[in-house]
Amino acid sequence: MINMATTDILEEMGCRVTAFLNLKAAFAALAQGLPGAAVLDVNIGDATSIDLAELLRARGVPVVFLTGYDLHSFGPKWSRHPSCQKPCDPAALKRSLIEVVTVATNGRSAT
Repeated sequence: MINMATTDILEEMGCRVTAFLNLKAAFAALAQGLPGAAVLDVNIGDATSIDLAELLRARGVPVVFLTGYDLHSFGPKWSRHPSCQKPCDPAALKRSLIEVVTVATNGRSAT
């Protein structure tokens, strides 16, 4: 449900969205190319998306976390990273996405 709602929010903002319901599919899609940005739910099934976020970040892809968690629990690197708390307000998601894309465009780290 969260995946579909987030997809709808992003599409209403004019984003082209490819959604994944599991990490295996998301990692496999990276072999086809990199996204312009990523919105990642922290919990995906019984795992977290932190490894995927690390890979995307290393490749220069801006990431926004969608979470109900405090990002401090994922270490200092992520503690101040842009995120949208669930349930995610569309305006907050848009602000976070604009922030990470702007920071990436200016060549600085989002944390």
